[in-house]
Amino acid sequence: MMQYNPFLKLNRLTIFTKNGKTAYDQNFHEGVNIIRGYNSSGKSTICNFIFYVLGGDFKRWTTAATYCSDVLAEVFINSELITIKRTVSDSGNQPMSIFWGTYEEAIKSASEGWQIFPYRRTENKKSFSNALFLALGFPELRGDVDSNITMHQILRMLYVDQKSLTLDLLMTENFDSSITRKTIADLLFGVYDDSLYSDKILLRESEKDYDIKKKQFEGIEQIFKASNNETNVGTINALIDENNNQIKSIDEYLEKLEKEQNNTSKKSDEEELKVVTIKTNLLVSRNSLSLLQSEINKFEFELLDSQDFIRSLEKRAIALSDSLLTRETFVDLKMHHCPNCLSPLAPAKDENHCELCKQQLPEDKGSSQIKRMQQEIDNQIRESKKIYLEKEHKLLELKSSYPTLEQKVRAFQRELDEALSNVKTVRNQEFD
Repeated sequence: MMQYNPFLKLNRLTIFTKNGKTAYDQNFHEGVNIIRGYNSSGKSTICNFIFYVLGGDFKRWTTAATYCSDVLAEVFINSELITIKRTVSDSGNQPMSIFWGTYEEAIKSASEGWQIFPYRRTENKKSFSNALFLALGFPELRGDVDSNITMHQILRMLYVDQKSLTLDLLMTENFDSSITRKTIADLLFGVYDDSLYSDKILLRESEKDYDIKKKQFEGIEQIFKASNNETNVGTINALIDENNNQIKSIDEYLEKLEKEQNNTSKKSDEEELKVVTIKTNLLVSRNSLSLLQSEINKFEFELLDSQDFIRSLEKRAIALSDSLLTRETFVDLKMHHCPNCLSPLAPAKDENHCELCKQQLPEDKGSSQIKRMQQEIDNQIRESKKIYLEKEHKLLELKSSYPTLEQKVRAFQRELDEALSNVKTVRNQEFD
């Protein structure tokens, strides 16, 4: 068991109000420091602030204390000077900011150089109690002890407020286990050893696990009793042995029957050949039926696609006819004024020139190009309809042959089922 000699001394305490003014600023010297004053002058409030800034979890503030915003303290911890700061709040578990330097340096540095630690440790960040314990040189606390022992618990041994019971050594709390109090005492006396506490925690967890398994067993036992099943272990094992013996006897009997059948009777070659032939014919017929169905699906899809293609060609043909009709309707339209500025147009050179732009007009004015496209689309429509009729006839042929092939498959299946039903060993009959 090792001994530790942690040392912590409060050098200065400063309290700021919410409007930024200094409510209290006091230096503390070595030895005994006495805080004196009249009744209700704030002596207990100052002690509560000291308890809070050093890491205590305090939220029962007086009305005057609620006007304060932050409390800072310069602390000599082992051989180093640090400055700590906490925000006054009526909520518990407040974080702590730590500056690794003097109070004057901390005030000048603003936010730079400060580290913020939460009240409780997380997977990614340690708590301010862990940081202070490390600076104090405390031994590593593990397991349940690490989650329970904080600076708050240490300070409970050093400071008892007026609301605690007079006979209590620690500040009164609602939940306070004996292992926690024992750990605090050993840490402060410098004789902490985690082996005893680890064993106690292991014992407590084992007792919890035992209680859980005991309840599970009692629940299963009640279910068995309610269903009138046997619960005695010896009787259950005897029944299991009896059933295993019966199973063994049945297996031996069936094995004997199988050997006798192999010695006395064999399936004829004719019956085996018949079954194989039927299976082969059935497999071929099923494959043919599957291929036929695939062909039917293929032609149905192609017919739908051809219908869409023919409809699109017919729409194009109608659109070309409308275009040609529109061109022929407006070909003789004479324009005498500019459509942009409405000024009178100069007469064209002749009828072969455009009245608007005065350019040479094409000889056929585009009509031959439209007619050529009409002829091409008409040929495509005729050819597509011809192919559509051929595919439609082919689809009808395939669909007409489908019922015949389907009946053939069903006939082979019935023939196979009948042949297999007649082939049954004596062993299988006994087993049934």
